[in-house]
Amino acid sequence: MASPKTMPKWTESAIAAADYSTTGQFLAVYLSGDRTVTKMSDITQVPYGILMNDPESGQQASVMKEGKCPVIAAETLTAGNQIRFDNAGKAAIFVATTDTTAFAVGQCTIGAASAAVAEIEFNCTNPVQGSA
Repeated sequence: MASPKTMPKWTESAIAAADYSTTGQFLAVYLSGDRTVTKMSDITQVPYGILMNDPESGQQASVMKEGKCPVIAAETLTAGNQIRFDNAGKAAIFVATTDTTAFAVGQCTIGAASAAVAEIEFNCTNPVQGSA
């Protein structure tokens, strides 16, 4: 099996709103304040990107907004699955007919089991709610 790789097209710096030194890397975050990111806790939050480092509260957070990168899987993912983020910031399968409040962000390129690291190609620069 291929290993997930990071191929950023666009990465931003922000401030971590909480301590993510052990529980945030490779999870989705949203903007919770001016240049401040918080781990997603609801599928209706607009995803800002994927946290690429493990900052403590108030430290610099490296957030990939677009590209190919590792992400923690919420469920078993297979290459080709359309992707959204769940209420813990993990990658989940996007189903256009039922995920009407979630944001479609990309596609799985290397699958993984639940809680393992998958690879996705994604774009959070202008996510679309409820549509693939």
